[in-house]
Amino acid sequence: MSSLFIKKKGNTKPDKKAESGAGTKRKAPANGRTKKMTSRLNEEISSDSEPESPAVEKKARVQEDEEIEETAQEKKLRLAKLYLEQLKEEGDVESGKKLHTIPGGRKGTEDRHVGHTAHILCMAISSDGKYLATGDRNKLIMIWEAAPCKHLYTFTGHRDAVSGLSFRKGTHQLYSASHDRSIKVWNVDENAYVETLFGHQDVITGLDSLSRERCVTTGGRDRTVRVWKIAEESQLVFNGHEGSIDCIQLINEEHMVTGADDGSIAVWSVGKKKPLVTVKQAHGCHGDGGLEQPYWISSVAALQNSDTLASGDVESGKKLHTIPGGRKGTEDRHVGHTAHILCMAISSDGKYLATGDRNKLIMIWEAALCKHLYTFTGHRDAVSGLSFRKGTHQLYSASHDRSIKVWNVDENAYVETLFGHQDVITGLDSLSRERCVTTGGRDRTVRVWKIAEESQLVFNGHEGSIDCIQLINEEHMVTGADDGLGRWWRIKEAKNGLYIIPLKKQNSEQDVTSGK
Repeated sequence: MSSLFIKKKGNTKPDKKAESGAGTKRKAPANGRTKKMTSRLNEEISSDSEPESPAVEKKARVQEDEEIEETAQEKKLRLAKLYLEQLKEEGDVESGKKLHTIPGGRKGTEDRHVGHTAHILCMAISSDGKYLATGDRNKLIMIWEAAPCKHLYTFTGHRDAVSGLSFRKGTHQLYSASHDRSIKVWNVDENAYVETLFGHQDVITGLDSLSRERCVTTGGRDRTVRVWKIAEESQLVFNGHEGSIDCIQLINEEHMVTGADDGSIAVWSVGKKKPLVTVKQAHGCHGDGGLEQPYWISSVAALQNSDTLASGDVESGKKLHTIPGGRKGTEDRHVGHTAHILCMAISSDGKYLATGDRNKLIMIWEAALCKHLYTFTGHRDAVSGLSFRKGTHQLYSASHDRSIKVWNVDENAYVETLFGHQDVITGLDSLSRERCVTTGGRDRTVRVWKIAEESQLVFNGHEGSIDCIQLINEEHMVTGADDGLGRWWRIKEAKNGLYIIPLKKQNSEQDVTSGK
């Protein structure tokens, strides 16, 4: 079986179409390493992917001759052009003047025109602002000096339209994605092709990268999201959407958001093969009764390292999802938190979002719209942990008041309060069973609360304050402490000085939503 990461071999047959470029075509070295090349301006370099069968090439030629319907990228490009035309009338935001225009030419003028002669589908700017890369339907990638928009050189090698470009942050390493189902890696400083990556079974529709030597892509109708670990020559494959996945954006190095033509938006972690949360019909539906279709999500964006996402569709426009906040003293007129949010949790079906703050409040939101539903009160100190029981809308909350409370979110109801910790509760987690696990900070205990049995298990082992906890599965958990140690606990065997004590249960006849 051939490797998923295919490096360019020597002595390959040259691409005839590439010979019409402005300069001499280059080949990657046989050993797969980057070959240094002269940085002469207007030079064209080429990388050939694996040869395809005559039948496939014939089919590709036929498809190129046919009129192609407007894709998601072309739709975004057309709308962007309309927006730029409006900016020409309204003026630049800062100076009111147009800065630069990338030259374009008509089809058939490639031999005498410096610039694109087909639709530009993607663009990327290096993080230091030195280079601008543009990709078009004619399979070309052009590199420009960003400040004056001066053309430097052209990369060739893709066998179909270039659909995505991204510079690795802090470097001049460029990733390119194409409808030929491959990703290519380029060294822009050395004007060099590095390697080609294969794996997707359909056209690649989205590409993004940050600082690490890896990129993420979406494979359209193969319905997969892939994380390419360049240095390790491996890839991770994620599944979850029911339709064609058409856009992707990294939120941080560990999380990403995608959009699909089935109208859904999903948030992923690189540590899990399924989405953390999926919002179906995120932009609603259109069409007559009984024939409704969700709006196709054609673009997503994320404010890096934040909780703010933006999404756009091909018809209705864009939506922005953010948790509202307000200033201290505006509680009587502001719907939302006015103090630091310390914890959040989303129900496993993606219906509810719960947030807890330093002002002792728990707020429940409709997750898809971030619409406030109601507020739970009752804790006497900051809310430090929240967790939905998996597969239900039962919510557990932990607080610096040393208590755990149980809530029924569907019924907007308080259920009960659990006591036992001798210090502020610093961590909380739960899975499917009717129980939760907590850490008690400087009381140096880990507790498993068996809700139905009205009992708790107590574990000792850390010498310092235990500040975090996570369930690995129903029988195992991991904790961390300020003594610099991490510990793996097995609940079933219940070692480390186990003892069982009954819960101190507190039920109230007051307003159930108060929890007092």
